[in-house]
Amino acid sequence: MKTVWKLEFRRLFHSKGLHFSLAVGVILVVWLFIQEIVSLHQFEEEYALYGNKVQGYLHYPKTLYNSFIGLEYDGLPLIILYTLFPLLVTLPYASSYFQDRKSGYVKNIFVRVDRKQYYTVKFAVVFFSGFFACGVILLLSLLLTMLVFPMLFTGMCDCQLCNCKRK
Repeated sequence: MKTVWKLEFRRLFHSKGLHFSLAVGVILVVWLFIQEIVSLHQFEEEYALYGNKVQGYLHYPKTLYNSFIGLEYDGLPLIILYTLFPLLVTLPYASSYFQDRKSGYVKNIFVRVDRKQYYTVKFAVVFFSGFFACGVILLLSLLLTMLVFPMLFTGMCDCQLCNCKRK
């Protein structure tokens, strides 16, 4: 059974579907990250030019929690990613059983391993492949965002920006 685990995980990590889904996820994460950085710089430039003269403009500073792709609520990359997530997590390894049956690989495996063991390993690896693809994409977004944005603004404020009357 140990060899079946090794074989299935080797097939997973060498599959083109896993590499493709991770590449699409990384592209969307980097796109959102660049978009967040650009919007932060645009706000800083506008504030440097106009200061508090822009009326009716409320701004909550960019933090980890409103810039991370798992907690963001707007933006085209986020919408695309969450629309494609079901496809991205099933693409890596979900069709492997069909390919095994079509090629006759299942018959060769059943000679060496019990059916129940094979299906258990196959189910676990398919679950892990979806979890791995989703987890890598979200973890990369979290780590990139943590490089630039603080977790929260607490205790420290710029009195011109928040008008908190502490001068």
